[in-house]
Order: sequence, then C-alpha cells, then structure tokens
Amino acid sequence: MSVALVCWDFGDTVVDERWMLQAPLDDEVPAWPEVWARVRDTNQDLFLEWDLGQVGFESIVAKVVADMAANTDTPRDADWVRAHCRWCCEHIEVFPAAVEALVEWRGIVPQACVTVNPDIFRDWVVPAYGLTNRFEMIVTSDTEHSLSKVVMAERALKVLGLDATIADCLLIDNRLDNCREFREAGGQTYHFRGDAEFGPDRARGRFPAPLTR
Repeated sequence: MSVALVCWDFGDTVVDERWMLQAPLDDEVPAWPEVWARVRDTNQDLFLEWDLGQVGFESIVAKVVADMAANTDTPRDADWVRAHCRWCCEHIEVFPAAVEALVEWRGIVPQACVTVNPDIFRDWVVPAYGLTNRFEMIVTSDTEHSLSKVVMAERALKVLGLDATIADCLLIDNRLDNCREFREAGGQTYHFRGDAEFGPDRARGRFPAPLTR
C-alpha cells in the first residue's frame, strides 16, 4: 500500500518530549524540573484543558508561580516563569534519524505534524525550529480541540486538498494507543520505539512506497 501523507507525532517521536523539565543553566532554580512535574501532576485536568485549547498559557503560569512560592526557596514571578518556559521550548533535543527521514522524504510525499500540544508549541516551538519549513501542515490538539490523531490527520488532508483518505495516511507515533486508534480508522501506522530502532527499520524497508530507501 502506498502513502499519500505522512503524519508525524512530535514529542518522543521527532524530539525528546521532556523539554519543559530543563532546569535553568545558571542553576538559580535547581528545583524547576520538580516544580513543573508537580504542577502538571496535581493539575491534570487543567493541563488537559490547556492541550485542548480551552485555557491559555497564563493559567499554567499562575499555578507555577504559586507552587514555587509555596514549595521552594526560590520563588519567581510570572515574567521569570514565562521566560524560562520559552527557553525550554527553544532548547529541545531532536532525534537525528527521525529528522533525517523528515528531510529525505520532503518533496517525495507531503508530511504533517499531528501533535497533542498547547498554545506555546505554536507560538514558540514552531518558529524556533522552522517547523513550517519541514512540514506541509501542522495540526495541534489545541486548535482542533481533540486529542485524536485521526481527527488531526483528517484536518491535514482537508487543508492540503489531497485526494486521499485515512487509509492513505501513515502515522508515526511513539504511543501504541494512538497507533491502535489510527489503524482502527483504517490508517497505516509505525510504532516509534526510539531513534536507535527507527534508522535500522528504514534501512530494512519497513516503510511502504514511496518511503523505502
């Protein structure tokens, strides 16, 4: 079966998804990773609403500021939190084999980024990494108000005007539940299990035409 559109997940597929856990380089706030993880884990409903575009970044900033004041000896104001979050978004570790495929496949088949991410992904990550030059389409959960990769792929197909269906799409994603949903909708999938496996799988011809080497 051939592929008319490659749909890439982003976090832990193209890049290391832990970018928001990076402590400041000056070590003035060494507890930052614990702060972010604690705020995320104790406000899961709020973070879900953020991913779905129901609340904005400032709702998260307020929670982080309050946590740092209550639980650390290095409280910081909202301006500091915003600046550090932006720094995290601009210092993401990319996966070389995945990026190599992105580059090689450009011009061979359209590629879309379909990702569960909030507003700061579009505002900071996309421009920092020139993602509009790497993907023909970027679809995020906060604009679609959905976590479904099927919904995002269908949006990409529609906007790009491709004469294709989900059956003609290949989802590359590190999450099995996303792959399962995509297959159940009739799509093709590759379960990304790490960059070290992805490169050899490409060399072994594990991808359908026209993506094989």
